[in-house]
Amino acid sequence: MKNVFLISGLSGLAACAGMFLSTSDCAASFGGHGGVGEPYDVGGGLVANEGGDSSPDETGRDNFSFVEIEDCRSGRNLFVTYSSSRTDYDDKIVIPQKYDASRFGEFKAKMSEAATSIGLDGIVESARDFGYSAREYAAIYQNGRAETCRCRVLYPELRGDKKPYEAS
Repeated sequence: MKNVFLISGLSGLAACAGMFLSTSDCAASFGGHGGVGEPYDVGGGLVANEGGDSSPDETGRDNFSFVEIEDCRSGRNLFVTYSSSRTDYDDKIVIPQKYDASRFGEFKAKMSEAATSIGLDGIVESARDFGYSAREYAAIYQNGRAETCRCRVLYPELRGDKKPYEAS
């Protein structure tokens, strides 16, 4: 009888696990060649993760740094690239930085200002003012119809009619 209570108690805890997420639970790795860090609150219902990736091919690899920004109300996503270069396999830089990554801190401050006043569209404008690449995208695993980990943790009240995030 004790075992039955123990098992039912553990399954109850597992069911509640998604309710007790932290930002560290939302960081992700991309198969050993990149990933995103913990999300943070941009303001105005927007959240962001900064990350980097390295895409290898037969001659070298493309390296880039980015920030993903999501509107937790609508599920809209924005991908801003603020640093990129190409290196060969001897780690010699073939194509230097395309963007001025040294201004990223300044961009983050502008991003927070835009988030509370004009939202994602203002962030796109701000990114382009800094010379960064900014584009809206629909992630396959999200497409605006499912709550994400970062929104679950930072803005759970903005889920609306999206499918609740489930920790895996």
